[in-house]
Amino acid sequence: MKKIILVFCVLYGFLFSVNLFADDLYGWGANHSGQLGDGTTSDRHTPVKIGNSNEWTEIAAGWYHTISIKTDGSLWAWGLNDYGQLGDGTKTDKLVPTKIGNSNDWRQISADAGHTLGIKTDGSLWAWWRNEYGQIGDNTTTNRHTPVQIGTETNWAYVACGRSHTLAINNDGTLWAWGNNGSGKLGDGTTMDRYSPVKIGSNNDWSKVECGSVHTIAIKTDGSLWAWGSNLYGQLGDGTNTDKKIIPTQIGSGTNWASVAAGHFHTIAIKTDGSLWAWGSNFYGSLGDGTNTYKNIPTQIGSGTNWASVDAGEFHTIVIKTDGSLWAWGGNLFGQLGDGTNTDKNTPTQIGSGTNWTSVSAGASHTIGLKGESVSVPNNNNIIQNSTRISLNVRPNPASDIIEIEFTTPDCQASNLSIYSLDGKLISNLTDKLQALKSNLITHDISNFTSGEYTIILTCENERAMRKVVVVR
Repeated sequence: MKKIILVFCVLYGFLFSVNLFADDLYGWGANHSGQLGDGTTSDRHTPVKIGNSNEWTEIAAGWYHTISIKTDGSLWAWGLNDYGQLGDGTKTDKLVPTKIGNSNDWRQISADAGHTLGIKTDGSLWAWWRNEYGQIGDNTTTNRHTPVQIGTETNWAYVACGRSHTLAINNDGTLWAWGNNGSGKLGDGTTMDRYSPVKIGSNNDWSKVECGSVHTIAIKTDGSLWAWGSNLYGQLGDGTNTDKKIIPTQIGSGTNWASVAAGHFHTIAIKTDGSLWAWGSNFYGSLGDGTNTYKNIPTQIGSGTNWASVDAGEFHTIVIKTDGSLWAWGGNLFGQLGDGTNTDKNTPTQIGSGTNWTSVSAGASHTIGLKGESVSVPNNNNIIQNSTRISLNVRPNPASDIIEIEFTTPDCQASNLSIYSLDGKLISNLTDKLQALKSNLITHDISNFTSGEYTIILTCENERAMRKVVVVR
């Protein structure tokens, strides 16, 4: 499944003597194949810290395995490896994080039930694991036990994998798909499997895409929501249960969708006002509306407007609020919600009392998360911790050329956006872009930045949100 990430501190005044966030790795839920990475095969019902490293930056929980990237750009994997899904050239399960290859230039990863994909900092696309439907994209149906490059292009921006299909966005905003095309989930107007990337339509305004097991959800740069593929449980959200849509179909007329996650047969999304919406299957309460009734249109979950990021597993949902607190609901047979029980929940339930969760990824029945350690700042009585007014995110991270800066400011007006070196030197002032923007997403070229850490600061009235980005060369 995809990972979600939110890292921020909010304050009055500028701060530069900052050690931003060192991210610790946590896992909970099913662990029969070592997918938590704690060296055992024992299930965990509450978040357990994995190892001693605090250098994790990207996480992706697959069905029964986990993939992660460290701040140095190295790739790590653990869990089930019966088909070579870890990418280490073996079929031996790993119970602890194991480095994959010698490269230190990985920037984004995605994992699901049938294949694993990654993008390097040069924009090249790589894939491995099962390939019976062509989901790897190398124009074969041969399984791969180590990462293989897909084509020669170096302009891939984001990749997402479902159970046996793949969607990716190019730097030019075009959408591409390959793999299993049952129910038309590739969106190319057919139900034919594709063994290499195929361009979907002619539009170049795609911003986000996520894959469920048999459906696909995407957001365009104008904030509109689109869906295609299987719809037996209403997971497309078009008000029907029509079996399939074989081309991208707009869901409603709204242009205020900020982020989306696709589970097995359900969909969860956040609007730009911070409200949370869900639809599709409601097995074990995975929608979070207090029922187990399926929904075929987006249905608001509660009345809160402080939801920041969301991910969906097979039958469970994990969300981070703007204050950094962690919430979960849905199936909990293996403790994947992390609340210390095996009891399903059909409404959002806070997991622990921590407010420093920065990223979370949901697998089939396990969950992987990152916690940020405390920010080191000068003494300042005006510092506000855990404001609910601003969220700030940057991807990919680490990055080398193009970054996307995404933010939400539900009840204040963003007035300044700048990038600084850690010693306080202004590197880029993006305020003009900010003021001209009609969405909550800014793209910025960092190809002239030197390697190192930088601080992105967003000002909203008298508060500021701050995010670290690592540039690698």
